[in-house]
This record gives sequence, C-alpha cells and structure tokens, in this order.
Amino acid sequence: MLSANGLIGSMGRRGNPYDNAKAESFMKTLKVEAGLPNGVRKL
Repeated sequence: MLSANGLIGSMGRRGNPYDNAKAESFMKTLKVEAGLPNGVRKL
C-alpha cells in the first residue's frame, strides 16, 4: 500500500525506544491542542 502511493516505510532501530519520540510527542500535542480526550479520530 505504501509503494502504491509513492511512500517509503520507515522503522526504528530494534530495542531503541527513543527513535519514535518526536512522532509520539507530536501526536500528544495534536491530541491536546485539538481537545480530543480519546485521541485523534479516524477518517
């Protein structure tokens, strides 16, 4: 599905919990700013 849409998958290094820290921080900020108590709504 990724390649069909011209995207490249990305994965963090095994056993490194800090690889995804920026994305997780962004998602938390998005949820708080949007005022969504249960997270971001699915489209």
